[in-house]
Amino acid sequence: MVAPRRPEVGTIVSELTRLALAAPGKPEFRACALALLARALPFDRGAWEAVPPFGEFRVEFPPVGAGGGPVRAVPFPESAPLRVELERFGRIRAVLTLERDGGVFGARDGDWLRTLLPTLTLADEGAAGNVGPSPVRALSTREAEVVDYVRLGYTNAQIALATGRSVPAVRNLLARVFDKRGVRTRAQLVDGPLETAGLTRREREIVAHLRTGLTNREIGGALGISVNTVRNTLARLFEKVGVSTRSELMGVLAVTDVRPG
Repeated sequence: MVAPRRPEVGTIVSELTRLALAAPGKPEFRACALALLARALPFDRGAWEAVPPFGEFRVEFPPVGAGGGPVRAVPFPESAPLRVELERFGRIRAVLTLERDGGVFGARDGDWLRTLLPTLTLADEGAAGNVGPSPVRALSTREAEVVDYVRLGYTNAQIALATGRSVPAVRNLLARVFDKRGVRTRAQLVDGPLETAGLTRREREIVAHLRTGLTNREIGGALGISVNTVRNTLARLFEKVGVSTRSELMGVLAVTDVRPG
């Protein structure tokens, strides 16, 4: 018997995004996401467990418990489960564990699931603070869709994968949205204030030097770190703030006092 064909990654990414936008919070999104994964990558039991300090609850598939309270933790029996870690900004935020009865997962199963980890992580974070759709008046349907993806923290490449468009097409859509909404950055687009308290000490130090106009090499010399460390820290900072260039970063931080330390 021929095994059913697994859905394309882009299809699952789109569905995960829709679930995240509709879910009132993380527990509901995780329950729906596990059910979706069970159809695409058949398994008998699954658990999505938060890692402190990012949470202390566990959602299981099939669901157990009742009354809407915390789902009780049930240890897996002896087997060979498929276990992956959901990580962002270098920190593990949750662990996803899947298990099959009478069978094991292959290398392709693990590879397929790992391609979804960035989407699972971003969609999960987006679902945590859902307060309804973003205001998108005067935007076309396609432009409004892009705004929803940006609100979840998707990159242009991830939006392209989820919508079946090319990266240049996504970039052009965003340019039109920025023009219509009168903004210059993703953070401004979704009305997300920059939480400077969320910047690490290293990020604050680099921002302080950026304001003086230093190059990456000069910043590395001033802080006693390599150019690659400066570059990688900036890349994470750009993603965190929702910008893609130094000038955009400085524009977002223009009215914010960010001191190192």
